[in-house]
Amino acid sequence: HQLQRALALGPVMAKGGKLSIFVHSGRDLPKMDRFGKSDPYVVVEVDGQKRTTKTMKKTLNPVWKEQFDIRVADSVTSVVTFTCFDWDFADDHDFMGIVEVKIEALLDRDMDQFFTLRDEEGKAMKGSLRLMLSYQPADSSISNVKGAVATILAQMPQEERQELLAEHGMA
Repeated sequence: HQLQRALALGPVMAKGGKLSIFVHSGRDLPKMDRFGKSDPYVVVEVDGQKRTTKTMKKTLNPVWKEQFDIRVADSVTSVVTFTCFDWDFADDHDFMGIVEVKIEALLDRDMDQFFTLRDEEGKAMKGSLRLMLSYQPADSSISNVKGAVATILAQMPQEERQELLAEHGMA
């Protein structure tokens, strides 16, 4: 399976790329404050990098319109996480939900859609985030699939690598 994936995605895997994120808005977010509103903001995380939107005060339908460009090292295994919080003055900020998008899903097409917020177990929660995502490989003209496959094979344990090559008549 890894070899097939490497052949299909090899040109993109080898060098990573640039992830463009536009956190547009939130819709029908949960009421977290005493007076039936929230002060939402979003934390964007990918490959150990973190960006945060501004906090929008007293709203359940925030409009952020914030752009983040993030360099991604490995487009196949990377996941971008959007965690929505309610800002609180005195207490810890309240978790409102999370959205996770695999960068691999952006290899074929850009995304512009509302994503349902989920809890830590992946269960749907109230509210959604409108996110616009696109991915640009570092070198979209790469044609050396063999190099990408060699990189994957080099990272595999020797016994597993030999077994995989034998299985595909390449030993």
